[in-house]
Amino acid sequence: MRRTSVVLAVLAAVTAVVLGSTVTVLAVGRTADAPIVLPQVLDSTPGSSTEAGAGTDQPSSSDPAAPTSSVVVTVPALTIGTVPTETDTETSTPVTPSTSAPTATPPSTSAPSTSAPTTTAPTTTAPGMTAPKTTTTAAPTTTAPTTAKAPTTTTTTPAGPLPRQYQHLMGWVDGGKVVSLTFDDGPGPQTGKVLDILERYGITATFCQIGEQIADYPGTEQRIAQAGHTLCNHTWDHDMQLPGKPVAVIDREIQRTQDAIKAATGQEPAYYRAPGGDWGHTDLLRQRLAHFRTLPLAWAVDSEDWQKPGVAQIVDNVLSTVTPGSIILMHDAGGDRSQTLAALPKIIEKLQAQGYTFVALPQDPRR
Repeated sequence: MRRTSVVLAVLAAVTAVVLGSTVTVLAVGRTADAPIVLPQVLDSTPGSSTEAGAGTDQPSSSDPAAPTSSVVVTVPALTIGTVPTETDTETSTPVTPSTSAPTATPPSTSAPSTSAPTTTAPTTTAPGMTAPKTTTTAAPTTTAPTTAKAPTTTTTTPAGPLPRQYQHLMGWVDGGKVVSLTFDDGPGPQTGKVLDILERYGITATFCQIGEQIADYPGTEQRIAQAGHTLCNHTWDHDMQLPGKPVAVIDREIQRTQDAIKAATGQEPAYYRAPGGDWGHTDLLRQRLAHFRTLPLAWAVDSEDWQKPGVAQIVDNVLSTVTPGSIILMHDAGGDRSQTLAALPKIIEKLQAQGYTFVALPQDPRR
């Protein structure tokens, strides 16, 4: 409030100097008379602008000690309206134009601080909004695994659904309390002795043949067919990794064995048994079997005679796991089969004693 009163007094004094008339200046809110020194900037006649009745404290214009550039105005104390009447303990100081102009208008502190654009646009939008968008580049990681698997599904798996009869492996046969003997890895040097035992008991079985061995035992191969046994494709060279190989390799293994068996016996096998019982992790092999019309033949009982565990163990392996309709796995070649030859008659007799009948798989179930 005191500062405002001083400003009003200054403005009134300047007006008096300019107009050359006597003006009474009221200091609002002040309690004591105080001289205010104003610069005489617009008066061209020194001494003529002296305020009448201002008191004896003001020097005349002829006084050599009086300043030639300023006018002394005495401001009487006066209170107007409801302006507070607080006593001002501060002493009045001369007010000059240089001090009033900066204090009334502080342009440098208000305008730049409130409208500064640097605190809003750059810091909040540019970095914060673009950062999440860079995370969308993680999309290629989801397509990498699919492109790695693409060759295995497109170049090796034939198109088309798998026919129903090739979707399941054959492990049992129908017909009540029956069993079916199957022999793998022939023909071989002991295949004839197996045929002798089967002939003695009047039993027919199924022989799964390795194609490259047929040429070494043509008479044995013909005997198998003439005795009414069923023939099965067991690949050309007993390739246990065949399911994972290209289609061309699979087709060659199957086709060559089919041709060799048919050339020796006149029969075209209607079954295929995978070496080691490995059918692969996909339908690829069975798709090719469907192409050749050879049904996938498995087993329900493994005699494990290929491990040569002893005659008694081979017999027990069969009798302890057999059920009506079981297809039994045994071997007539692929190594020493003396234990198989000794165990086979015992197995036949014990199963017959339990009421089982031995049947061979149909030579052509596709009819």
